[in-house]
Amino acid sequence: METIYTKIAPPDLQISIDTVLAAPGLVTEQVGDNLQISTLDLKLESSKDIQTEGPPTFCIAIFLDGKGELSIESGGVLEIEPDMTVVFHSSEPVLGRTLFAGNSHIHCLDFRFSLEYLSSFGIVNLDRIIPMFDQNYSVAKVTMLAKKTSFKLKDIAKQVLDCEIEGVARSLFLQSKALEALSQVLTTLEDSNSHVQLSKLDHVKIQDAISLIEQQYDQPWTIALLAEAVGINQSKLKQGFHLAVQSTVHRYLEEIRLTKAKYLLEQGHKVLDVCLATGYSYPSHFSKRFQQRFSVQPSKLSKQSATLKNRP
Repeated sequence: METIYTKIAPPDLQISIDTVLAAPGLVTEQVGDNLQISTLDLKLESSKDIQTEGPPTFCIAIFLDGKGELSIESGGVLEIEPDMTVVFHSSEPVLGRTLFAGNSHIHCLDFRFSLEYLSSFGIVNLDRIIPMFDQNYSVAKVTMLAKKTSFKLKDIAKQVLDCEIEGVARSLFLQSKALEALSQVLTTLEDSNSHVQLSKLDHVKIQDAISLIEQQYDQPWTIALLAEAVGINQSKLKQGFHLAVQSTVHRYLEEIRLTKAKYLLEQGHKVLDVCLATGYSYPSHFSKRFQQRFSVQPSKLSKQSATLKNRP
């Protein structure tokens, strides 16, 4: 395992990971004076242990793939998982450690904002959104939170990674996507102080509801059935669900079903079998929703996958 120590002094907006990882899969772009966007797409043969000291910053890191650990001085260890979003905020320099696991694919998109820019939105700290995150590894004046990546953030990340425009148009596009990602956090912050108040136990039950959908996606879940299953009232479930995944129960259930259906079709399974296995009663409705979501007919994807699978 390779261990790297580095220290970046202001006025750098962030610790540029390219100073510690000489990898062709890393791209860091400065967008104006207040925003930096880094994308990391890297396959590691051996582990990399990066210990850094960075300036005050606010960061939204979306891990599309990868295994490893994140920690800040005197704090616990956050285990990196695919489809994880990490929100980090520090008003002062902080020592941190990132461990990327060997024999893994690290794929991450990182939006990093200056605190001056953040404060222009009236945001000084993130205390009120802490209950909406699955994991909290904050210490003293440093906030580090993690949760499952919402569909909206996944879509934003995909648009950034797929962007091929250049020049001023690219800078404007990237800034707009970064603001979209930031708005997800700000929306959560506003919502956390409105409507019914949710206790810690309520948030646990909401996570139980999310897990039920993810594990039993073939079941005909409704808000009423889900609320009864986890022992929470429907109003709290609806509000908490939106705060946790920025989605309604129905939309989340359908996204889980369609994502699983795509995986099964790519394995060469028949459309009717996949339709029934993912909770759809009518193949015509399933095909319509699948094509709307992935811009391809499920029958075509199934045939393509079967053809590839049968090639010598």
